[in-house]
Amino acid sequence: MSYLWQTLKPYNRFRKQVKRLRQFYTFTMHAYDVTENSTRADLASGALSPNAHILPKDRGGSNHHVKTSLDLLDTYYPRELRRTLLIQLVSLFEAFLVDQLLYVAHQTKRTYRKDLPVQIPRASVLSCRSLEQLREDFVRKDARTLTSGGFQEIRKFYRAELAIDLASDGYRISEIEEIHTRRHLHIHRGGRADEEYVHKHGGVTTETVLHVSADYLARTAEIFLLVANHIHKECTRRFTPSLDSYLQHATPVVSAGSIYHLTEVEFATDEAMQSFLDPGRVLRADHDHEATITVSNVVVGGTFDGRNARLIVAGDKVQLRAFYRDLHFAKTRGDLTLHAQERLTVNR
Repeated sequence: MSYLWQTLKPYNRFRKQVKRLRQFYTFTMHAYDVTENSTRADLASGALSPNAHILPKDRGGSNHHVKTSLDLLDTYYPRELRRTLLIQLVSLFEAFLVDQLLYVAHQTKRTYRKDLPVQIPRASVLSCRSLEQLREDFVRKDARTLTSGGFQEIRKFYRAELAIDLASDGYRISEIEEIHTRRHLHIHRGGRADEEYVHKHGGVTTETVLHVSADYLARTAEIFLLVANHIHKECTRRFTPSLDSYLQHATPVVSAGSIYHLTEVEFATDEAMQSFLDPGRVLRADHDHEATITVSNVVVGGTFDGRNARLIVAGDKVQLRAFYRDLHFAKTRGDLTLHAQERLTVNR
């Protein structure tokens, strides 16, 4: 993967993880509904006895009769599913926050907490192949510490080391704190509120079980994606190598006065990606434009994360029109999805 925009990788990975969790929840709830509806239909028709079991014992069935099993399908199982997914979602979010710090450190070759004293056995120092390996060891130790420290420690670290506040539009930090507290209570107290939760967030007693509703789970995913997008944009803006420095090595060399765009797309298949980015492929051009325009004339750089691509596109108006017309046809065919497109200012 190119050194340019390496921060894209943890952000894209987290988006995919959230998408899969949402799909898993939707599919599982659908399976619950299908099972419940078919069972009630069998009961009504007499095909199933009220004393029967939905699952035989050799397939993990319990001693619950059909009525009890239906009640569990309607209440307990969905509730436990959402509880489990909340715990997983918070874990993935914290992992993203730490991964982003690792990628910034890798990209900028920075060492966090430079003033922190360290005690290292001489053997460990002598075993290091280079100062770079020692720096990477320090960064990994910081990551391990943050992983066990929780959201507040991670937020402090972002402020101190990257000058990035996790607060942004669309959510409140207090919402994120409440989500993390609720996750902690579900792990250690079965979801029952404690005195600290009651004092800080209110509206409940120490006898209240903090269930995870469908709306709450959806809002949690929405907030985490907003935070991730905010951090991704800030890290890209602050720590990405300049476009000018990248274009010094870009090939082919484009003419002075060219227009530069950053275009982010996601390809449906590997074959679609290879076909669309074939350097020799002729693009559609205006009928009155005689010169042949190929992909290599227009796409001058970019990075890839799986089938996600961020492309640097450059050329005059005719060349760009040919490229985006071709991209539109590919989008219509279902070969790709266009996520973002913006014009870049380049000081040449």
